Amino acid sequence: MLISLAEYAAKHGKAPVSARALAQRGGFQTARKIGRNWVVDDAEPWPDRRVKSGKYRDWRKQKKIKKCPQPPGKSREAGGLAMRIYLLVPARMFCSLFAKSET
Repeated sequence: MLISLAEYAAKHGKAPVSARALAQRGGFQTARKIGRNWVVDDAEPWPDRRVKSGKYRDWRKQKKIKKCPQPPGKSREAGGLAMRIYLLVPARMFCSLFAKSET
């Protein structure tokens, strides 16, 4: 049975303005506009578009970062090839170079 959009919104505890905007966007399957009034089937459930798959779960948690091994000779005065490479190349490249050489 078709009821007005205001009655439908009151039945589901929503604002009539929200229901009207949803009907204009095509959010209801059975919504029809008759003249200037919107009507919708009373058996249609209120659409719930929340993501329930858990895809965005814990999105604020920080990711664990792998620590880069320290170059041999921790002070800059120590010199050496590893320290020169450490100062010239980006940290990611340095970590990958020394991770391969350690194994």
